[in-house]
Amino acid sequence: MPSDDEVNWELVRLQVKAGEMTRQRICAAHGITMQRLARRISENKWDVDEDASEHDRRIIVGEILLAAELQILHLLETEMSETGERESMLLGRLATTLNRLMALDIKVAGKKPTPRQSKEMTELRAKIAKRLDELKVR
Repeated sequence: MPSDDEVNWELVRLQVKAGEMTRQRICAAHGITMQRLARRISENKWDVDEDASEHDRRIIVGEILLAAELQILHLLETEMSETGERESMLLGRLATTLNRLMALDIKVAGKKPTPRQSKEMTELRAKIAKRLDELKVR
């Protein structure tokens, strides 16, 4: 683990402030612990929330949704072959994951998703349903 002098704390601060990565990912990139980062934020009074769990959760959910959409797009572009059964299982798992993410998002946020979020989820569900229909699995 690097000493305080070996860590580029200004870069860490800028990355935390930018909010484009989870704090866990920032810590891993700089070889520091979450506790060490939290202490630094508190001691130096950085202009950021000390608790980033909500922020990090949104980033992770967004990345999962993006990965699901990319997988769906890939599956829509591939031709049917012997992998139909495997593909249908994957799509089924994606649909289940999307439903769980939506339920988790509502539970954690304490509110219903915004119209934009609902639209994105509806589009993803429609893509999955279309592909499952093509596989005649539904």
